[in-house]
Amino acid sequence: MQPGLVLRKAAALGDANMLDLLDTLHRGGHTIVLVTHDIDEALALADRIVLLQAGRIVQPGTPQQVLREPANEF
Repeated sequence: MQPGLVLRKAAALGDANMLDLLDTLHRGGHTIVLVTHDIDEALALADRIVLLQAGRIVQPGTPQQVLREPANEF
């Protein structure tokens, strides 16, 4: 399966415009994969989160699961 759209977070787009775009895509039924180092951003935007450490999956789950039951102290 080929992605229909690949976005890189661009400062020129601005946070509000980026959120509007992500919301529009999500409401349109598109799956969105957001790669970020900002845990607060991930917790605020995601339905599901996969935490990686050294390129390996450390913990998949919902934002609530990741906060309530952290797999490690990372």
